[in-house]
Amino acid sequence: MNPVRRHRRIAAGLTAAAAALSVGMAATVAQAAAATPAGGTIRAEGAPGAIRDSYIVVFRGAAAEARRAASAAGELTRRYGGTVRWAYQSTVRGFAVRMPAAAARRLAAHPAVAYVEQDRTVSLRGSQANPPWGLDRIDQPALPLSKTYGYPTGAGNVTAYVLDTGIRVSHKDFGGRARHGRDFIDNDAVADDCNGHGTHVAGAAAEVLVA
Repeated sequence: MNPVRRHRRIAAGLTAAAAALSVGMAATVAQAAAATPAGGTIRAEGAPGAIRDSYIVVFRGAAAEARRAASAAGELTRRYGGTVRWAYQSTVRGFAVRMPAAAARRLAAHPAVAYVEQDRTVSLRGSQANPPWGLDRIDQPALPLSKTYGYPTGAGNVTAYVLDTGIRVSHKDFGGRARHGRDFIDNDAVADDCNGHGTHVAGAAAEVLVA
């Protein structure tokens, strides 16, 4: 074979091999890009009271992951990094997680995720401006309404009377503050709960008073 032709064929083969390698590398890069989605948006990121590296993840309702929130949470944290703190499978479908902000942004772009929100601390205000009419009317006996709601005491001097099935005053959640009124069935002063409903209602009333 003519040496010149032989060298030309070798050169052509090397060129073809280099082109194939280039195409293969491009395909690998494209696949890697598809496997690692661009960062998404984190709700309330950096808001007042934000807790660093702590997030709430909520799945889209139609996503398969929403039907198996606990196992899906484990899979996603293994993929993106982080530690699952709780899985939510009732009111919302999702999980609480600790992970770096960069990982949380990548997780927010996952197609099964509705949103990622940064966890934060919140507190109650002692007074509320422009409250609903009902609240504004509760805290003052006279008109015109003040357009603010506040409470002057912590309810330590308030007694709530509950007419129900009785009360179990020994329940630990009452903290020794509950007491019997009158039992109108047995006509005595010991109103033990014969059903459980009265204790439940009394507890709800007490929670409102001390909130």
